Amino acid sequence: MLKLCVVLAFSIILFCVDAVDLEKRLECAKSSGCKFDTNRLAFFLIGDAGGCPFRQTTEPQLKVAESMSELHKSDPVDFIINLGDNFYADGVADVKDPRFQTMFENPYMKLDVPWYVIAGNHDYLGNVKAQIDYTKLSGKWTFPNYNYTLVIKFGNPEIKVVFIMTDSVRFCDPFMKLDVFTKLVQALQEKANVPESYKQAESEVSSWILSELEKHRDADYLFVTGHYPIYSGGYTKPSSCMINSIEDKLYEYNVTAYLSGHDHNLQHIMGSKNDKALHHVISGAGSRGDMSYDNEFRIDHNVVKFKFPVHGVHMDLFGLVNEGGFIKAEIDSEFVNFSFFDQSSVKHYDFKIPKRTKNDL
Repeated sequence: MLKLCVVLAFSIILFCVDAVDLEKRLECAKSSGCKFDTNRLAFFLIGDAGGCPFRQTTEPQLKVAESMSELHKSDPVDFIINLGDNFYADGVADVKDPRFQTMFENPYMKLDVPWYVIAGNHDYLGNVKAQIDYTKLSGKWTFPNYNYTLVIKFGNPEIKVVFIMTDSVRFCDPFMKLDVFTKLVQALQEKANVPESYKQAESEVSSWILSELEKHRDADYLFVTGHYPIYSGGYTKPSSCMINSIEDKLYEYNVTAYLSGHDHNLQHIMGSKNDKALHHVISGAGSRGDMSYDNEFRIDHNVVKFKFPVHGVHMDLFGLVNEGGFIKAEIDSEFVNFSFFDQSSVKHYDFKIPKRTKNDL
């Protein structure tokens, strides 16, 4: 009986620790936000980290994971922003899907900080709701809803950092107009397109984004994230949906940067309109790299300041040739600094964006 009581007590303690951990992670996604006891906020930005189309990890993914872990060990980050396409090529089936373990928990076991997640187009070939529900089963995977906002405060005097985390698939690809490879996977596995209930989501999500921009216009740093880029100098064409729906508002509200993945590379694009600037930061090389430059000529009033990789082969679906990479961001009371790393922790580029001023708010 004593042994049974000890086991039960230990189980209750474990449950309480998990519950506190979950509550702490989700606190940042509440309207009141969360507070970090630091004078500098740091995070990794990674996307398209879901292995290869045959449901296995790739060599670049494992190298990126190890490099992130080593950097975190020497100079810790507070959290990670995960920009979608979390499981190639067709998402997960349910919360018990072994891919949660083999393609997330195991590769990133040394990165025990909150991972704030959004969905990508490949995730919609599986069960995105299961990815949301997995939040309650993981010590770091944090995906509270399809769309949500992170409010993080730090420092003295207090600095407010906001991430408007959008589901750009529901927003700007409701009919899943996918690339040729994904359509093939879809056909072979008899996967349906995005469920009918999602197909009217564009106006709903657009309205939500605009309301969040207004609600958090006082932020010192204001980021909007989505899996799809608005502009890219790589494989992806400019998103007419986002250009027509929200681009002008991002300029109007002086958004610090739009953060995305989808293209399997790292990019910094500097946009400008009516004497205002908008930085586009793409981090989609979490499991492979792509040196495509197909759409650089299409980006109009934007300038590609940096792109990686620039050598290798086009697409490299299985991560056999090109390098992967990731981005580290550090925020203080004056600037956010973005550093672009390859899979071996070599820094290739960095740039700063100043804190928003009263004139921006």
